[in-house]
Amino acid sequence: MLLAAVFWAAPAEAWQLRPLGRLGSDIGVEINRVRAEHGLAPLRASGSLHHAAAQHLYEMAILGYFGHRSPNRRSFAARVAEYYPSRGYATWGVGETLLWWQTPLSARAIVRHWLRSPEHRRQLLDPRFREVGIDAAEIEGAGGIFGGRTVMLVGADFGVRR
Repeated sequence: MLLAAVFWAAPAEAWQLRPLGRLGSDIGVEINRVRAEHGLAPLRASGSLHHAAAQHLYEMAILGYFGHRSPNRRSFAARVAEYYPSRGYATWGVGETLLWWQTPLSARAIVRHWLRSPEHRRQLLDPRFREVGIDAAEIEGAGGIFGGRTVMLVGADFGVRR
């Protein structure tokens, strides 16, 4: 798993993206299982946050980078706000966890991996968050920092609006 964002373009014909929708759903179940163990309310699935996560995975795959900040220097909060706007709400907040891995991982292994990282753990167990959108995909021949390998990308966007 990398933490730094780097930009290299990947030739469009050199890679193939396969959605892993079931894995995304399973990750949501696993996150809520862990939240329940900690006495926290479950997160509701949000179509808006799911679209934000899916767009970001596609962008990372096609441009061959990994990170919260887009290559155009836009913050993750600004990117997510396009799908999950703050307008009309007194409270608005978002968080994001990402993962890339070369071999397939189970939902439980992904969540365990995030829980080992203090920053990711805070996102998963933040009692303020109410909603989550998760997307996962396998990219065959991923370019840029992925070096032409087959990798799994996972993104979870967390939010609250009240």
